[in-house]
Amino acid sequence: MLDGRFFRCGRSYLVNLSWIRRVTKTEAHLADGSILPLPRGAYEGLNRAIIRYEG
Repeated sequence: MLDGRFFRCGRSYLVNLSWIRRVTKTEAHLADGSILPLPRGAYEGLNRAIIRYEG
């Protein structure tokens, strides 16, 4: 079980929601300038997680 601060983006990695600055249908842009590719269909779940997150 994951803490509410994290979201699983695909099989390879977890992302801390407080580090996300921008999300598009294909990418998540992080505070340090990194860009994570999003797998097909992950945008909706990530967007909902960000909205629910109270960080």
